[in-house]
Amino acid sequence: MRQLFTTRIVLRVDELGQADLVLGGGATARGAHAHLIPADESTGAGIGYVNGDDRATPIRVRAGYTSDSDIDWMCLTYAPAITGP
Repeated sequence: MRQLFTTRIVLRVDELGQADLVLGGGATARGAHAHLIPADESTGAGIGYVNGDDRATPIRVRAGYTSDSDIDWMCLTYAPAITGP
């Protein structure tokens, strides 16, 4: 069924050849080094490689990432004022 998906995304993987399983044969040789994405959330979160029908070379991408501690800080800092009885 893998060939039915026109756009494929691989995030961090453990072994060298696993990106080829997701993106297709030779993806690692063409630059999809998903096994080198850092496991640390501050440096590696949201990083992946995307491959689609219109390109042979995978593109490295990074999605936006907000940590739990950032969300906690934002909730405390911008909490609405309590009003009422």
